[in-house]
Amino acid sequence: MKSSKGFLKGKQVLGLIILLVVLALSISFYFFGRNYMVKMGWIYTPVGSISKASIDSTEEFKKAYENLARLDQELRQKLEKEGAGKSREEQGRLLLKYKQEYDMTRNKTLNPLNARVEAAIARVAKSKKMTVILDKNIVVCGVPDQAPEVIKVFQNEKNITPPDVVTFPGSPIGYFDQTVVLQLEVFTKAKNKIQKMRDDMLKELDAKIRTLKTEKDRQKLAQQYAMAFEEEKNKTLEPLMNGVKKSVEEVAKQENLSLVLIFASSS
Repeated sequence: MKSSKGFLKGKQVLGLIILLVVLALSISFYFFGRNYMVKMGWIYTPVGSISKASIDSTEEFKKAYENLARLDQELRQKLEKEGAGKSREEQGRLLLKYKQEYDMTRNKTLNPLNARVEAAIARVAKSKKMTVILDKNIVVCGVPDQAPEVIKVFQNEKNITPPDVVTFPGSPIGYFDQTVVLQLEVFTKAKNKIQKMRDDMLKELDAKIRTLKTEKDRQKLAQQYAMAFEEEKNKTLEPLMNGVKKSVEEVAKQENLSLVLIFASSS
């Protein structure tokens, strides 16, 4: 019995190590592309930023979220009480009913607040002749936070009329869809090559790791394979990403773009 338990524990450890390596190898391609491409951009025009967390921290939004949380709890209790002893089909209908009720109340509560925020942002942007307001989460440095002024407008006026759209001269802005770029044949071939390399390395790792007796040795080997995969993946992708960056820079110069935004459409 003792040896049997030890064997089961060893299998669990082995499975966990392989799972962690699979996850690491699977997501690294995606994040490499995003992180590499997001470094590209030129900002020579008035740009501001705003944090959603700052907006959510206002009394108006905190109260709205508290009311919605209370409603969610009440509807869950109703669903549990009314659904007791009923068929799955009937429980499904109740779930849909209460979900629709919650969604309707949520939209009725938040949509007017979000509309006021958008109008406040537009007004602040126009007053400061800003052509772009970025999400503060993507800003590293050098872009002033406009949240205090936006919140001031938002809280002082219940009916905020957004200003007419104004385009300031000398501030051309462009964007490109990185999803489309990553779907080009050259990237598809690179992705397939990386996936095959990943599968081959995992098979090889699986065979070798079973011969090791200690968890420490298994972890060490798994780390070595993860590092080797990362190195080979970078060798495959880096020339392609450099090519994309160079192309974007050339187009930006040709079109006199002061700002290039990275856009990822849903596939």
